[in-house]
Amino acid sequence: KTKKISLIFSSKPSRNPSDDNEEKVGTTTTSVASQAALIAGTTIGGGFLALPTATAPCGAAPAALGLIGVWLFLLGGALSLSNAIFMVKRNKGEDEGEEKSMQEIDVSLFTLIRECFGGTAGLLGGLLFLLLIKVTLIA
Repeated sequence: KTKKISLIFSSKPSRNPSDDNEEKVGTTTTSVASQAALIAGTTIGGGFLALPTATAPCGAAPAALGLIGVWLFLLGGALSLSNAIFMVKRNKGEDEGEEKSMQEIDVSLFTLIRECFGGTAGLLGGLLFLLLIKVTLIA
């Protein structure tokens, strides 16, 4: 027998009408909090979770301020990137005569760098991104 696992944002297992005649063996439910913890645990990674231990000799307040500062820096970078993406989408939409909505216009990292810094920088950025992906894969 196979186990059925319900992972769709519910604390109750999903009900399939065809399951009425089947035996209810091994049905597992998860909460939204446990699903969020699973996703957060895989995206944060062990290195970031080890930072409080590594910064403990500095003391609690400087370590917390340092972590908050890094978080603010990363937040600023993410907001800057999203702002640049929307700017390029808006410019591409104007170039195409507003035929497409913002959601239909695709912008890659290569396109973003090329539009903001020119063709040579776009090629260099694309190669560096490819190198980053390969190094991450190897690590």
